[in-house]
Amino acid sequence: MVSGSRRMIVAKGYQHPETSPLGYRQLIHNAFHNCLHPGESIYYEIVVCNENGIPDFRQTVPKDNISKSIRKQYGNTMRYTYNCPPDSYRIFIYRITMQNEQGKSVQLSWNQMTRRAKELNTNTVPMLEQFIYDGNSDTLKKRLARISIGPSTLDNTHIREGVCLHVDGQTRPPQTLKYKGFEFCHLEGIRKN
Repeated sequence: MVSGSRRMIVAKGYQHPETSPLGYRQLIHNAFHNCLHPGESIYYEIVVCNENGIPDFRQTVPKDNISKSIRKQYGNTMRYTYNCPPDSYRIFIYRITMQNEQGKSVQLSWNQMTRRAKELNTNTVPMLEQFIYDGNSDTLKKRLARISIGPSTLDNTHIREGVCLHVDGQTRPPQTLKYKGFEFCHLEGIRKN
């Protein structure tokens, strides 16, 4: 089993080149190590808070007109704690795939994923809305923009980063897409959706 992120790989027996231990990533890796089915891949977000309750992920809110209302409501630093207690971590699964006999990854439906997450005693990202897509992409973009702004549903002390759109259809395999909120994109200095 190998686990990791865009910036790090964790594997059994892996030693980080620096002197500091892998900490929570190694704990998560070890927890999943004997629980995954052959061919199963789990995709998740990690939230970490140190012993003082300070999260790994935080941003300085810029002093510009767009951020003015954000600074007024949340202060000069956005701390993405997601209600994580000090000196702990939380994970939120947003996608699970299984590799089939032909070597192709097949994504689990939302219901299958939530059942599997319960088996693993792990959270999924929260469901904000459930709806039937009518084929109108402009309406969909407006809906995603609307539900990706405002305070986080897990912790109202910071904004929402965005949403995961889990598409389950009868004529196509399930897929998951991420949509980052306007406020988050502005604070990160990344391209808006």
